[in-house]
Amino acid sequence: MHICKITNIVEETSHHKTFFFDITMDARPGQFVMIWIPGVDEVPMSLSYIRENIAVTVEKVGEATEALHKMKEGNKIGIRGPYGNEFKIFGEKALFVAGGTGVAPMMPLIRRYEGEKYVVIGARTKELLLFKEELERISKLYISTDNGSFGYKGFATDLAKKIFEEEDFDIVYTCGPEIMMKKILEICLEKDIPLQASLERYMKCGVGICDSCAINGYHVCKD
Repeated sequence: MHICKITNIVEETSHHKTFFFDITMDARPGQFVMIWIPGVDEVPMSLSYIRENIAVTVEKVGEATEALHKMKEGNKIGIRGPYGNEFKIFGEKALFVAGGTGVAPMMPLIRRYEGEKYVVIGARTKELLLFKEELERISKLYISTDNGSFGYKGFATDLAKKIFEEEDFDIVYTCGPEIMMKKILEICLEKDIPLQASLERYMKCGVGICDSCAINGYHVCKD
């Protein structure tokens, strides 16, 4: 485990913050780290930045994330990793579908992908949209909000269906609520388009030992 210092904190929304650390590691798009918050817990978190110093983008949803949100620049935490499989990058035209905080682990992939990039991000409200300005600069961006406060009113999957009717893709990448990813999988199976999905589970080890993240004989942390 590396003991790291928080070097910068960016308040992305009222519920999300990005934490940068004074550590570099050979991480690939889609991988995650185990973050130890002293006196609270150790939890898995996906990497939203992997250039130079790494960073995680965190939604305040429980005890561990609330404790992290209270930390200041200069505070120290522990980091293990990186763990997990990375996204495989191929094709000349890709669709990225992300729901909520699921866009965070996809950002390193979107930044690195060199072909045409179509991106769908969904959030409950306009105020909870993440990385909107950056994605507008580097991709063809489509936005949905559940309440219609910005962009398409409805779910990211419904907006993605409309894009599938107009465009062909070599590959689709997705991360977010599992019901959303299941619907994207069904569309890709119907259209015979390769799909890569990033699943998330709570775990303790990150290397396939604790069995907390097992799904039908597979482990989210390493399979």
